[in-house]
Amino acid sequence: MALKVGIVGCGDIAQWNYLPGTRALAGTVDVVATCDQRFDRADLAREEYGTEECRAYDSLDRLLDDREVQAVEILTPWPLHFSMALQALRAGKHVYIQKPMCQTLAEANQLVDEANQRGLVLSAAPPSMVSPTIQRIKTLVREGVIGKVGMVFSHSSHGGATGGGRLTDSQWFFMREAGPWTSLVDMGVYGLHTVTGIIGPARRVTAFSGIAYPDRTFFSPERPEPRPVRITAHDNGIVMLDWGEGTIGTVDGSFTMITREGPNLLIHGSQGVISASGRGGSFRLYQRDDNGRYPRGWSEVGPDGAVVADGGGSAPPARGGGQRVVANGRPVSGQSQGPAPDVADWAECIARGRKPILSAEHARHVVEIMEKAVIASQTGQAQDLTTTF
Repeated sequence: MALKVGIVGCGDIAQWNYLPGTRALAGTVDVVATCDQRFDRADLAREEYGTEECRAYDSLDRLLDDREVQAVEILTPWPLHFSMALQALRAGKHVYIQKPMCQTLAEANQLVDEANQRGLVLSAAPPSMVSPTIQRIKTLVREGVIGKVGMVFSHSSHGGATGGGRLTDSQWFFMREAGPWTSLVDMGVYGLHTVTGIIGPARRVTAFSGIAYPDRTFFSPERPEPRPVRITAHDNGIVMLDWGEGTIGTVDGSFTMITREGPNLLIHGSQGVISASGRGGSFRLYQRDDNGRYPRGWSEVGPDGAVVADGGGSAPPARGGGQRVVANGRPVSGQSQGPAPDVADWAECIARGRKPILSAEHARHVVEIMEKAVIASQTGQAQDLTTTF
């Protein structure tokens, strides 16, 4: 029997990814309700992505009163995530939240406790760890294929969501009302989830951040002419993590990288190196010695762990980021071409009673890192981390 979900928030992230990605799971996950403060947007999503009986709402209260809705996907701006998730859990609905799960450790603790007490499945983006490629990298690290990990680098940045092709005005991403260091919350969260998902919970964090490019240009879809804005939230920063026993790493969280070359992820171990340029496809593995499983030197390894090509000594190839393409007036992305794997994992957990790969406890750990990274950047003092997963 299909899980019956309500979509809360029908803006950019919903249109690019989660509405088409959930519709592709039809029969396993059915969209039976849509909700947006703009009813026209909710109604359009209902018509294009919902079942024949799908209903559109202009308030979360009305959607949660719909008894047919068993679970909700919260795809609104992050300042609304905590209150909406808490309300949905208290209404007895399973919850999937777009990143980040919330903004403070206290909020994260409350959501985790609420879900556990009610026996509900709470899962949160980003979807990095459901990738077979990232899961294979995690397995190789845990098996000791590259030896003891010493250094980790993760690039988790872009130039900022200021361009055209958006359904909503993006200025709020850059204003202090959304948080003191918004590029960390919007972009750094991806790298933080990935490196902690692979290496494990970190023990300490320190960071540097600031406003690098204060003058930005924005536009409103209703008024497309560009307007200059002086931003107030930090748009640039580096997080440094300490896992103990000499294992350390960095994750950037920035709106200052208009383009970039090189891999997204580098993991340096005592016996080898892993280099990945994306969440999917093959990755590069360097082995100091031939261990019988993987040859000496660089190899290209697939998500199944098989060697695709070996013997290369060159640096890993750079891959450009995907561009958003507009079709029928709506932006689409790579994920929108097929089922949303994070939603699929969440739905399977609800059906089978297992723990999500994208667990709320992992999301809580990342929320704590981000909260304390801001403190560290403001005080110049490293912060101890208390959560695990």
